[in-house]
Amino acid sequence: MLKIGDLLGGKYRILSVVGRGGMSTVYLARNERANKNWAVKEVRKSGVNQDQVVEQSLLTEVEIMKHLNNPHLPSIIDVIDIDDTFVIVMDFVEGNSLEKVLEHGSVSEIQVIDLAKQLCDVLLYLHSCNPPIIYRDMKPSNVVLRPDGVVMLLDFGTAKEYKYDESGDATTCLGTRGYAAPEQYGGHGRTDARTDIYCLGATLYHLVTGKHPSSEPYMKPVRKINPKLSEGLEKIIQKCTRQNPEERYQSCAELKFDLDHVEEIGRTAQRKRSRNLGLFFGAVLMAVFGISGMTGFKIAVSNETRSSYDYYISQGDAVAEDDKEQELSEKTEIYKQAIQVAPARSEAYRHLLDTIIQDNRIDIKEIQAMQTLLGQMLEGNPAQSYFQKRNEKEFDEFAYDLGVNYYLYCTDNGKSLSLEWLKYAADSTTLSKEKRGTAESLWTIAKSHGELTKKVNSEYTYTEYWTDLNGLVQDDLVTNAGYYIALGIYRYTAGEIKSQINKFKAQGGIEKAEIEQLLDRIEQGTAQIETENNLDEEDQKLMEEIRNQVKGARDMTAMAYGA
Repeated sequence: MLKIGDLLGGKYRILSVVGRGGMSTVYLARNERANKNWAVKEVRKSGVNQDQVVEQSLLTEVEIMKHLNNPHLPSIIDVIDIDDTFVIVMDFVEGNSLEKVLEHGSVSEIQVIDLAKQLCDVLLYLHSCNPPIIYRDMKPSNVVLRPDGVVMLLDFGTAKEYKYDESGDATTCLGTRGYAAPEQYGGHGRTDARTDIYCLGATLYHLVTGKHPSSEPYMKPVRKINPKLSEGLEKIIQKCTRQNPEERYQSCAELKFDLDHVEEIGRTAQRKRSRNLGLFFGAVLMAVFGISGMTGFKIAVSNETRSSYDYYISQGDAVAEDDKEQELSEKTEIYKQAIQVAPARSEAYRHLLDTIIQDNRIDIKEIQAMQTLLGQMLEGNPAQSYFQKRNEKEFDEFAYDLGVNYYLYCTDNGKSLSLEWLKYAADSTTLSKEKRGTAESLWTIAKSHGELTKKVNSEYTYTEYWTDLNGLVQDDLVTNAGYYIALGIYRYTAGEIKSQINKFKAQGGIEKAEIEQLLDRIEQGTAQIETENNLDEEDQKLMEEIRNQVKGARDMTAMAYGA
């Protein structure tokens, strides 16, 4: 067992105890060479049934965590096996757990909604991994609120998930009593993304009421506890915590959409939305198939009709473009129907991607729409898994396009979602060498750029960053990647030269001639695109933005190096 003052692995000095659990102790440690604090979690092997299960499961989960990259997850950097304990070294997260926050009473509705949206983001990221990662143990003690308002999800893949305890202790083998979904008890069902949605709903209940979900009044509607809470939030929590997974939100994207529109989810708004959605699909199917007396969307139609994937695609393409938000919503629902017919075909995913990049930006609602398609559950598995396993070549092409577009055109914090898709593309055995190279360069940039520009300890240097930027602007980029991705790369690269020129010179040792050559290649590429393509108004705006970025980059270069 570790002691205060111990030097772990020859580099981590144990400073203090910051937390204890049934099987583990968490310490604050410092890497004295790097002058950086880390959290060191010591998990005991002894005193637990099925030690081998604990060991194998812990190592498997830790290995998964080592490959995750998300602003709401701590990074695991080392795992050490010492006699009767496993030691996990990870990022030290400053702040208070939500359990600690609850000691001062319930949390305001506004803050709870903000916390819920952040937790939706991290769960959506986990559920989108391949294979999907189901957290299963969401609860206030596992969420830390940093001083800057960002939440961090902790306690991943520890032996706590595999604890077999007949004493009635709060932590069970698959979750925590009060927060765990019904399917987590006694083998009553398979856990999936909807399990995490239940656990999140129970956590929100605790936060907003101050009442533990396993204590009286046992998850009553929250407005019966506090009438000042909104009807919308009450409905959201109730839907999250339905006993039947089919009656819950089916994805965190769907849940987050409602959190963004909580004030609209009154009884009237809910009836109106359900009625409009029902009328829309009812009218489409009645008009085409002559079906009447339908109940919901599960309509008994012939196998021939149900196999008409192309019909759904054509209906999605025909949706009016007058209202962007309405267009996105309707297309998403129609393409979901197509995917239920043939989840391994690529057109539904691609047509939605074409829709969300029309205005040269991708916002959070558009990301959620894509996640809705990829994450919808089909016979217990997300649609993405069918697409990936049964149509590898098309999936790899889609992963490349989605990852590159996410990084180049996403607003908000959507860029972090590009990592998963760029990694798929970089590791592909079916993509061209050029596309794999672009994906690998962008993946490296996406993974390391934040630490570099924020002056966080990073092994990534401005010299390496310059090499990766050069790798993006290939001579045949327009031919290999298509003009739209090429424009995004040109805009991004010119913008980075403009904003980071002094760092490239001082820290990267980049010569003025190298910078000018790269800007020349960008101008040559944009000229090629303008000559070979009939650009629409949005593309012309993007072209003008690139020209301004290049001019600004040249001006900044002249200032940094001298005319």
